[in-house]
Amino acid sequence: MYDSAVFKDEPTIQSEVEEPELYLIAINPSTIEDQASIIPDRVADLHDLKEPILSTAGIPVQDVLRFFTGDHPAAQFERGTQVGGKYKCGGCGCKATIMDDQAHALRCKTRSFKELQTIALQGVLGKVPCSTKALYVPDLSVTDIRKELGARGWDCSGKRRPQLQDELQGILQGIQRVPSLILLHPEEQLVNLNLQHYTVVDCEPLHDIKGHLLNLFQELPSVLPNEIKEKCEIRINLCLKKEKKAQQIFAQH
Repeated sequence: MYDSAVFKDEPTIQSEVEEPELYLIAINPSTIEDQASIIPDRVADLHDLKEPILSTAGIPVQDVLRFFTGDHPAAQFERGTQVGGKYKCGGCGCKATIMDDQAHALRCKTRSFKELQTIALQGVLGKVPCSTKALYVPDLSVTDIRKELGARGWDCSGKRRPQLQDELQGILQGIQRVPSLILLHPEEQLVNLNLQHYTVVDCEPLHDIKGHLLNLFQELPSVLPNEIKEKCEIRINLCLKKEKKAQQIFAQH
């Protein structure tokens, strides 16, 4: 939000929120490798959850880590599933080509953290610590694909790479590795890291309710007293990047 009478050029929101001093610092870039680099620190924080804290009233409080929410790429990294590709939904593993089939999509069940770990560990490569792309099927050699299928009791005799690759992808349904928080110790019991109640939200909450928020903001001025209605309407239109509409309201009053 900016005033063209003050700013010659539109400033970045980041530069504005950092005034008068910097208080938001990004830990690292968003690549898989960079996100994996801070896993030890995150795991250390999880261990601290075992220690209860005292409220100001002296009441012990036990923190419980229950859910992760974020955009799809971040959620897919957290689950250990591929980003995009043929299996875009890391939650249920529904194949992208049949997502339009609502009857099928609604029957797909969300996989828990424990289920994701179990499926990854049924093979060989999923047990390798900190292997960020251990089960990315298109990059696997035929030998590795056979090992993964064989460990799962699959018959690989007489089959060529395309068929083997399709079968492994069908089993994994987008899973590349164990969830990110157990990359260093893939076979770790979730309860030991206080992750027994942890889940990753399957949707992008803010994106999904964007239209509802827009409707709310547009209706808000109509229920306000006249003396603040116009000011609120101007600010809402500025926030929604409707500068011309805001200028028209301002000119009328």
